[in-house]
Amino acid sequence: LRHLFDHGFATFTLGRSFVQYNGLQRDSLLVPIFSNRSEEGETSLRADVTMKTGVSTELSFGAQAKVIRYNGNLGLPGFVTPFGDTLSVQVQDFRTVGSKGSAYLQLTQHLFQNVTLVLGGRGDYFDRIEKSFAFAPRGAVTYSLSPLTNITASAGMYYQSPSYIWLVANPANLSLKHVRADQYILGFEHLFREDLRFRIEGYMK
Repeated sequence: LRHLFDHGFATFTLGRSFVQYNGLQRDSLLVPIFSNRSEEGETSLRADVTMKTGVSTELSFGAQAKVIRYNGNLGLPGFVTPFGDTLSVQVQDFRTVGSKGSAYLQLTQHLFQNVTLVLGGRGDYFDRIEKSFAFAPRGAVTYSLSPLTNITASAGMYYQSPSYIWLVANPANLSLKHVRADQYILGFEHLFREDLRFRIEGYMK
């Protein structure tokens, strides 16, 4: 659902995703060594707003809420790893309900005639782990060499919550943090004509 208002618009999205896993692995003697029958479902509601707050300023912000349901039946007979650890997972008909939330804010500012600055941040919440909140700042700057040529540099921090199956396999995994990646990008773009654009990027994670 999109709603237009003076100097901007708002978008509201209702989503539903569902994944079902049914896997079985056997050894050469057909003895089961791993089984996974699980279902993951997410229902989400998201709102995004983009608005012009000035001649050269644009503000974007939004939030999302999710309800998650996980049903699992896992089997991993005990074995000793090359590091000397013994792994064994036997989870029968495990069911759990959790919630996720996220929010972001981004400010785009056009400086002078050839510089555009973008600053923002995002926060993520997951109630199934002990350290449930993570904040990720991001930023980018674009310099226009000409009306047809731009150079862009950006940096950002990104988080992803642990997989649901990790949390089911071992109660100790509830102490896991959000998975984090730091990314840096440098890009060059040139518009040869109205229907032909060349763009190249290099990045480091």
